[in-house]
Amino acid sequence: MKMLRVVVTFGLCWTCAALTLCPPYWTNHGGQCYFFSSDTAAWEQAEDTCRSIGGHLASIWDNDEQSWLISQIGQQHFWIGLADRIQEGNWRWTDGSPLAFQDWYTNEPNNGGGNEHCGEMAGSWASGHWNDQPCSSTLKYICKRASALCGGAPGWRTYRDDCFYFSRETTQWEVAEDTCLSMGAHLASIRDDSEQSWLTSQIGQQDFWIGLTDQIREGEWKWTDGSPYDHSLSNWNTPTDEPNNNGGNENCGQMAGSWASGHWNDLTCSTKLKYICKRANSETQCPPPTCPDPPICHNCPDPITCPTLPTPTCPSCPATTTCAPLPTGPPPTCPTLETSTAAQPTNWEPEICTSSAGQQSCSSHDITCSCLLAMAASPRGGFKGVLNDGLSVNRSIAIRGRVGLNADRVIVNLLAGDLVADANGEDDNTTALHIKLDFESRTITLNSKVDNLWGQKQIKVFPEQSFPFGPGLDFKIVIRCEADAFHTTFNDLHQMAYNYQVHDLRRVKWLEAWQVSLTGIQLM
Repeated sequence: MKMLRVVVTFGLCWTCAALTLCPPYWTNHGGQCYFFSSDTAAWEQAEDTCRSIGGHLASIWDNDEQSWLISQIGQQHFWIGLADRIQEGNWRWTDGSPLAFQDWYTNEPNNGGGNEHCGEMAGSWASGHWNDQPCSSTLKYICKRASALCGGAPGWRTYRDDCFYFSRETTQWEVAEDTCLSMGAHLASIRDDSEQSWLTSQIGQQDFWIGLTDQIREGEWKWTDGSPYDHSLSNWNTPTDEPNNNGGNENCGQMAGSWASGHWNDLTCSTKLKYICKRANSETQCPPPTCPDPPICHNCPDPITCPTLPTPTCPSCPATTTCAPLPTGPPPTCPTLETSTAAQPTNWEPEICTSSAGQQSCSSHDITCSCLLAMAASPRGGFKGVLNDGLSVNRSIAIRGRVGLNADRVIVNLLAGDLVADANGEDDNTTALHIKLDFESRTITLNSKVDNLWGQKQIKVFPEQSFPFGPGLDFKIVIRCEADAFHTTFNDLHQMAYNYQVHDLRRVKWLEAWQVSLTGIQLM
């Protein structure tokens, strides 16, 4: 088996950059960044362009945002992110925002000619109000993304000092909280009437999980982020005497937009709802990685070794700090080696795993070789890497890294499917293996999710003071594909197994890791 002698570091900026709310050529307004194109395009092409630069065609959440956009477009026409292409009359925003606010021009949308399925702001004749247009029309377009204060990630919205994420998928309350944690957040707490009113304006007629639970003791409601709960400031739906613990098992809180105008209701935690995540929006925090990674030395034979890269840290961000300049010219290389014209891999070459069709690297199910898994920052947080050929029996994945300093758990997922959104914008959501290391409960949990249903958990509980993982600590997880189960080893000591729920290992195409910094992922 090929030995690897190169450590790949997926680092942040070497020094924190000055906090820039929006990229160049974008305009900041209300915690969001807007790009007004100078070129024209058909609606679908415009949406693709917005996605390629980290956003979507603009959604419009309230009258203040609409008024500001009108002031920007003048007498021009711009595409926005509205479309009813899937179902006539069922208008949706491309970024998944609820359609809680509308500003159609008089008698619009009218689907004139039977083919007007995309939305525009019509500046010349409708004073910026909305109109439906054939999607093939070529117009300028407005892209929108979150500002750096919310990490610049799609789906996040800013209100006062906090960032909020409104999910598009539905899931159980506990899974929703885990997902929020993986993004450095919690299910949303609500501090006052102003925040409640803003959230109500965002959810429209939909229902969302929030961070309320009384699972520990009936009637003692708590926010998952530790915020104090004051019943006198709560927004329970009083006409139905909520919370009423109907059936004796309603221990999780929701905002009920569909029937209670956004007021709160207690609900069975296993119910599947969309969810709202919330995290602090602080200028004292470092922005997301914006600096290019330093070059990495490749093709280093013994006894020469690649230069050791320092562990990236993210201190407080002075206003004048900029990213450290990277070396110019070609990346560093080790001495030139004589290679065979047959390009046969040697026992020291570090290779990035690619599809077997390329025949330049080992495929995911070629058990005779080993390679590095190329990882990149995931829009949902953490890191994500692709397994082009899937997995196979006798293959292993070794994950090495360090737990984040503020993490309270680590999550690793092996995901099946192509992760291509369907017509409703939903992902495949098939998790072949879900690993959760929870520091507070001192547990390791293995699970899987097929057809949006979680399976039977395997849980290992550790005695107090003996849990081998924690914030800032190094870790190693090895996942080996056995004949009928994933066999996992943690820090070379603790072992657990989980029977396959996705039996065709070739479907396992992705690996995700959250709340960690990675030093390397090796496919063996």
